[in-house]
Amino acid sequence: MPTPPPNNNVPAMRYRPRGGFVYRTMWLVTYAILTAIYGLRALHRDRLPMHGPCLILANHQSFLDPVMIGLSIRQRAMCFLARVGLMSGGGLWSKYLLALNCIAIDTSRGDTKAMKACLSLLDQGAAVLVFPEGSRSHHGQVEPFKAGAGVLVKRAKCPVIPVAVEGAYDAYPRRHRFPRLLGCRVVVVIGEPIDPDELLKDGIRPAMADLANRIDALRLEGRRWLRHSTAGNFPVDTTADAPSTPSP
Repeated sequence: MPTPPPNNNVPAMRYRPRGGFVYRTMWLVTYAILTAIYGLRALHRDRLPMHGPCLILANHQSFLDPVMIGLSIRQRAMCFLARVGLMSGGGLWSKYLLALNCIAIDTSRGDTKAMKACLSLLDQGAAVLVFPEGSRSHHGQVEPFKAGAGVLVKRAKCPVIPVAVEGAYDAYPRRHRFPRLLGCRVVVVIGEPIDPDELLKDGIRPAMADLANRIDALRLEGRRWLRHSTAGNFPVDTTADAPSTPSP
């Protein structure tokens, strides 16, 4: 008699390449709203593979990031992480988040179940978004990446897509309870795909430092684009104008 799986009240996921009905509907509604509020733009969208598994690794400026990055990827549905507390219980909210391709993760400790869920989705050909910093930036710059993201890259053996979001920190700083709705712009910059073996040739820690630097370069490109598109009015001058120096 087979051993039953552990009852963690978080249903398993099946990847839908084009998203389900809820995903597509929420994508259209949210895109219209956030484009009107934040003038959301995506640069180099053509760099994202149309098919096949890929890991999207991005900087983390605010709670808006998963939505902004997901809206910037039009050609395919994306999966991303959500705290396990938001998805437990098996009710309508849990089913709603699953329809949006969320993966439950326990942020209080290393979560092997989340790792296995990510790998399972990648085996199905999914695009999976991960924030290697592990939490939101304190000042808008890129902070050191966690080694766990490197382990995922090593086990997944699929293209890595570096992505930067810029302007989201100004729109929704970590210290604020609610986002700003006026005077902010957000841009998502997509980098060239990276071969995982090339990225990891010197080990996980150097790979994460290299990736952090690449994503920070994309972030600064986005920052320059925002300044140009707003005639220098946004974003305001801060320490985020300088390159980040995440240590390996």
